[in-house]
Amino acid sequence: MSNRIDTHSKNQKMVQLALLCALLVVLQLLATMLVKIGVVAPTLALVPIVIAGAMFGIGGGAILGALFGIVCFLYGFFGLDAFTNLMLGYKPIETFAVCMMKGILAGIFGALIYKAFMKITKNKVFPATLASAVIVPVTNTAIYLVGMAVFFRNMTVNGQSYFGFDPEATFFSVFGAMFLMVITNFVLEVIVTAICSPVLAATLAKSKKFARLFIR
Repeated sequence: MSNRIDTHSKNQKMVQLALLCALLVVLQLLATMLVKIGVVAPTLALVPIVIAGAMFGIGGGAILGALFGIVCFLYGFFGLDAFTNLMLGYKPIETFAVCMMKGILAGIFGALIYKAFMKITKNKVFPATLASAVIVPVTNTAIYLVGMAVFFRNMTVNGQSYFGFDPEATFFSVFGAMFLMVITNFVLEVIVTAICSPVLAATLAKSKKFARLFIR
């Protein structure tokens, strides 16, 4: 009987993770294809990463984060994300590494912050998810900027034309434009993720079916 319960629980977890994975792909596609502010497409897919970390801990956050990294890389490969496509054409291996690291670490840190705040707030899902929803885009953007600084500095110095800038543009003008785009995207990510994630998590936590998954 115990084995049946364990198997059923594992199957449920796999189905729930699969649903979150599907939601991540759909939200990222919507962001890339439909939701754009100028040349910036805010990342909507961080919401499922936050929810996975809250429901399934570090493992869930890491899995969704890894999927996010793969999706970002593939969207760049197929030209759905112009900026990642430019990076891919310049340094493909480094581009893949940056995509994967920022996604996985965002999922891990989000889950850790959620767990910590659940202890601090005595199992209050909304504030714990809100804290996670802030740290996930912070980590995602921070790792991205570190990756750009480490792997792609020469791209801005010697490859201005990759970004459509005048070849005589200075490093600071190119870097400034890139930095502005990244910060704009970051602000939008924080707003969307911080609004949607706590509401969704709090709603799911009120359901008997999901309530136990949010308690750490």
